[in-house]
Amino acid sequence: MATHCPHCQGELPESKALYLCPHCSHAFLPHEYRALGDKAYDAKTVEDALFWYTLAAEQDDTHAMFQLASIYGGELGTSPRYDLAFRWYHRATKAGNPDAQTYLGYCYEEGLGTEPDQEKAFVHYEVAALRGKVEAQYHLATCYERGIFTAPNPEMARHWYEKAAAQGHAKASEALAHLDA
Repeated sequence: MATHCPHCQGELPESKALYLCPHCSHAFLPHEYRALGDKAYDAKTVEDALFWYTLAAEQDDTHAMFQLASIYGGELGTSPRYDLAFRWYHRATKAGNPDAQTYLGYCYEEGLGTEPDQEKAFVHYEVAALRGKVEAQYHLATCYERGIFTAPNPEMARHWYEKAAAQGHAKASEALAHLDA
């Protein structure tokens, strides 16, 4: 798959070791590296996606950090590297990415790339849930339902399941039906 400069559309060299386009001397910005990563991700070209996302992530692009973590977590059919997934989810969370915060909570809950820590999982789910992240709302509800790092609290479980279900989360809807049974 040929990659092109977002400025002049000139074909970029295969080596990809560039920060300036050889055709127009356009200096690449983090979002342009991310866009090239997105293009490679959509084409399921793992090596290229990792290359471009890494360039963007090293320049503090939180979407690229999240995508790197997802790939290292096994997306695109890669063998999971949970240590690297955890590292990038952690870095993206520190930079303010609420989607990464949800998955960082999951890493702590399941011990993926780190030691299991239910308290940290709960805190990350709670912060991301308060920011409107549906997957975090679902996981926070399960924490309240099952008493994971909190006393079981059916009212709070219902509250968070309802928020997630209202956003179309199928498992949250199933959990609500189970609570009502």
